[in-house]
Amino acid sequence: MVSDEDRGFFKVNATALVLTLLLVLVLIIAIGLMIALPIVADGLGLPAFVQTLIFYGRWIFLALIAFLGLSVLYRYGPSRDAPEWRWVTPGSAAAVVIWILASIVFAFYVRNFGSYNETYGALGGVIVLLTWLWVSSYIVLLGAEIDSEIEHQTHFDTTVGASEPMGDRDAVKADTIGEKKA
Repeated sequence: MVSDEDRGFFKVNATALVLTLLLVLVLIIAIGLMIALPIVADGLGLPAFVQTLIFYGRWIFLALIAFLGLSVLYRYGPSRDAPEWRWVTPGSAAAVVIWILASIVFAFYVRNFGSYNETYGALGGVIVLLTWLWVSSYIVLLGAEIDSEIEHQTHFDTTVGASEPMGDRDAVKADTIGEKKA
């Protein structure tokens, strides 16, 4: 069952613009954490254990930012009544964990088995980046599908506001229940 877009032109574009601006802000923060923070920490002459905490702590912080960003995307992106936050959390958490693991495996593959520079020359880095973005996009979609199926398997009203009967919730997955398998 496909849900039709029921938001107006301005609301759809305003939502897209706000989500895009948030993505740009998160990318600026991520670049700052990955590149600028270690340089600043090294320049301040901090003790080695503090620099180690900063090195590993930034990755945990980046994972939390990714989790929060995916939760916001899964809640406000679709054309439906907003779900409660607890219904977008499992997919966001799963997507972040799978994305981190897939990135580690992909980096290992590129470093040890991929011959992108020999095959594509100077475009090898671009091919690697595009492949990683392609894998990442499927993982983001997988997280959204996990949330959708979890919501589809419950009788509870998963939308915000007063509890409404099934069929009146303005959300396809919240208005229907999945089939029972024998």
